[in-house]
Amino acid sequence: DSGVTGTVTYEVHQIAGLKATLNATLDLIAEHVGTNPGQLTTNDAYADARALLDNADATVAELEAETAKAATEYYTVNMPQEGVYYKINNIKYPTYYLTSTLQGKGIGETNIGVVRFEPVEGQTDQYYILVNGKYAGAVQQSTQISLSSDKANAKRYSFGLANLNVVLKDTQSSDATYAYLHMDAGHKIVGWTNTAEASYWNFSTLTDEEALQAMKAKLDNTIASLDGHLGTNPGQYVNPDNGSALASAKAVANNAESTIQNITDSYNALDIYNTINPFTPGYYRFRNAVKDGYMYSDGTNLKWKALDENDVTMVWHVSAVSGSNLTLSNYGDGKIPQSSAFNTAITMGETENTSIIYETMGSSQVKIKMNGDKDGGQGALAEEDNTVKNYNTGANGKGTWYVERVDFLDAFEGLGFTAADKFNLLEGATVNYPNEFGWSQYNLTPEGI
Repeated sequence: DSGVTGTVTYEVHQIAGLKATLNATLDLIAEHVGTNPGQLTTNDAYADARALLDNADATVAELEAETAKAATEYYTVNMPQEGVYYKINNIKYPTYYLTSTLQGKGIGETNIGVVRFEPVEGQTDQYYILVNGKYAGAVQQSTQISLSSDKANAKRYSFGLANLNVVLKDTQSSDATYAYLHMDAGHKIVGWTNTAEASYWNFSTLTDEEALQAMKAKLDNTIASLDGHLGTNPGQYVNPDNGSALASAKAVANNAESTIQNITDSYNALDIYNTINPFTPGYYRFRNAVKDGYMYSDGTNLKWKALDENDVTMVWHVSAVSGSNLTLSNYGDGKIPQSSAFNTAITMGETENTSIIYETMGSSQVKIKMNGDKDGGQGALAEEDNTVKNYNTGANGKGTWYVERVDFLDAFEGLGFTAADKFNLLEGATVNYPNEFGWSQYNLTPEGI
């Protein structure tokens, strides 16, 4: 009978389609099965569904009932465990892990951070998140999150899934839409939605020894970034305790018996050095981070060469500072670095340049930007031919500079000496002293002023 044959054929196709739909759901779940937080543990309902797929006698009604179920009926989500250490990498940027900066900010780095979850008392499935021993704070749209050693600054986070990927939400955020931890293109941890791939996270459990070694590496790296970089020059870290916390951290790092708590406490104690000295009005030399030379003016172009302490064109006068903007001129010839196009030599001129800014890079280094490229990578870069051009650069590159304050020149502000005379005073030379009292000559040294 053709009618019976048609009905049977239709049912065969219907069963095949339903099984394909059910199989796709179960296979997707299977891809996320595991023991880490955010991974899935399947249940008896999942096993029954698999059995139904394998059953040649499964009916349309049975399969329709099964495919009508929500995927969540087939699994439970593994939650973070108290007292367990984790490393957490981003799904979009899988080689970058959730960690912290010295300044107490959330960031992604290729070196792992050590993350713990502390349940919030009296709250179901809410946690305080500790990154390298610091509590995660509030999440706001596109704003880098802060981390704090003070639990009073901690926010409560939920742990959930979006598209079967872990999302971490600040449940106390004033903006529920953008309350999710997200890694931006610069690898800062900011607030964003739960629909972006960079808002998804992958967890791996660390053994106690792995966590200890990871924290030890974080402490060692932070010590290295601070050692030799505490001081008063722009770009250096403010040193409020005369290096005491750094010395203690070195002792802990060098002690084979140090526990992970010792190491974590020492790491967090180093945030006393979380402030970088800004520029203030005064006189400076700029030493290149790679080349053995200092920035100077030849009257036409910005250049670099080996230090000559008697060359006044190697000294720069910052007469005013407004935020990251500098009013900068060459002390020796009075010329001003001019704004220049990308990949071109920086010239010197008489025209005021209001686009000169600086950016601190850590490890005492700064970028000097002549064209106001505040958020970009461009800066004054030392070329092989001793010219300085405007080009992209990063930390520890030819476009970063150490700043050295020329303190003795501050003593001569407003006294009327020529640039050369101020330098000659270092040698105790006799120089003319032109002032309103008519004094003719004085044999002065900086120590005597």
